Amino acid sequence: MINTRISQRYAKALIDLSIESHLLEEVYNDMNRLESVFESNPDFRHMLNSPLIRDEKKIKIIHEIFKDSLQPLTVKYLELIIHKRRESHLDEISNAFNKLYREHKNIRLVYVTSVVPLEEKTRNEIKDIVAGDSGASVTLVENIDPSLIGGLIVKVENTLFDDSVRRKLKDLRKEFSSNVFKGSF
Repeated sequence: MINTRISQRYAKALIDLSIESHLLEEVYNDMNRLESVFESNPDFRHMLNSPLIRDEKKIKIIHEIFKDSLQPLTVKYLELIIHKRRESHLDEISNAFNKLYREHKNIRLVYVTSVVPLEEKTRNEIKDIVAGDSGASVTLVENIDPSLIGGLIVKVENTLFDDSVRRKLKDLRKEFSSNVFKGSF
């Protein structure tokens, strides 16, 4: 709970500052770049989280790695995070920032899991249904899972629509295992 509040507070401050500075898109790209560095290089995450490495050294490393690829605003923000000893929350802050960015831009993130890659027509139908009358733009994140057998699983925010054959078979198994019909001969 406290970690969530910390990340929300820092993410809100960054998004407000980036909107005020007219650098929202650039900072959004920077935060995505940072996320990809965290995912691809666990040593970088360990270095930032290490209490043995001094703040000045962490800032110097960030300047060396990102000197030409991040906005000065983002670099200053990272320095602030390090000085406030919040670098262990950087993943959460980045996720919270991306969520606030999508809310600000009216973008809905939709996760779709299917057996095979979706056809363009199906993608467009899902986008149209999710967008509805809200006028939101929809970003699809597609996953392939052959264990579904068929159908789709669509997750929109906190709502999950599971129309997979795997789930239907599971429901049938459950229904047959609790047979309510008892023959009395």
